[in-house]
Amino acid sequence: MTVESRLLLAARMSLSYRCRDRRPTQSQFRSVGISFASVELSDSISITVLNRLFVRVSEVMRQPMEDGVVTIARARETLSFPAKFMLIAARNPCPCGYYGDATRPCSCAEATVTRYQKRLSGPILDRIDMHLAIPRVDFEQLTGDDPGESSTAVRARVTSARERQWQRFVEVHGITSNAEMRVPEVRTFCELEASGAALVRNAVERLGLSARAYHRVLRVARTIADLAGEYQIQRMHLAEAIQYQPRGPER
Repeated sequence: MTVESRLLLAARMSLSYRCRDRRPTQSQFRSVGISFASVELSDSISITVLNRLFVRVSEVMRQPMEDGVVTIARARETLSFPAKFMLIAARNPCPCGYYGDATRPCSCAEATVTRYQKRLSGPILDRIDMHLAIPRVDFEQLTGDDPGESSTAVRARVTSARERQWQRFVEVHGITSNAEMRVPEVRTFCELEASGAALVRNAVERLGLSARAYHRVLRVARTIADLAGEYQIQRMHLAEAIQYQPRGPER
C-alpha cells in the first residue's frame, strides 16, 4: 500500500476504533442493505475503504462502485465517506444452481431462469470489470498430479505488475492502479496498435459494448499486459479482456 492509501485506511478504520496497515477482507453473504442511524455508518460497505469486499450485489452499491464514495443525506446534514473497495461477487445461474450444467439437468422453468438472472440490473453488471463462469471441476482435475502455478509465483507476478502501475501514475494525483484510470488516463496509457484497435472496434459493434464497457476493456487489457511484463498492449491481451465482458443472460 502507498503512504496515501495507508493514511486513508487508518482514518476510516479509526472511526470503528480499529487500525491496521494491510487491506482487510470482509465477506458478507447477504444482500447489502445500507441503513444508517443519524449520521453513523452501520453497514460493511462504509468500512471497506481500500478493502476487498465479497458480497451479494445490491442496487445501492451503484454509487460506491462508480465514485468510491458513500454519501448520506439527512435532514440535518449531508456527509460523504470514502468507500473505495475491490468487489468480488458471486451468484448461481438459476435458483436450483444447475442451469447450463453438463451433467445435471436444471429443474427451473425458462422464465424463472430469465427472471432470476435479471435481478442484477444492467448498470450494476456494467460496473463490474470481469465476469467469469465457473464450470464443474472434472474428477480428473481434482485427482490430478499437476499442482499448477504456485502462490509464490503468482504473488511475484502481481507485485511486479503493481510496481509498474505505481511508476506509471507517480505524477498522476489520486491514481495508483489501472482500475482507477479515468478517460484521459485511458487515452494516455492504453494506446493500441492497428490490429488491436480493429479487434476492439469489432467487439464494440458485435457485443454492443457501452462507453463504460469500452474503457473497462482497455483498463483490463492494460492490467493483463502488466502481468505479462509487456509495455505495449497486444492483441491477445485485448482478446482476453473482451472474454471477461458480460454477454447478457447466461444461455
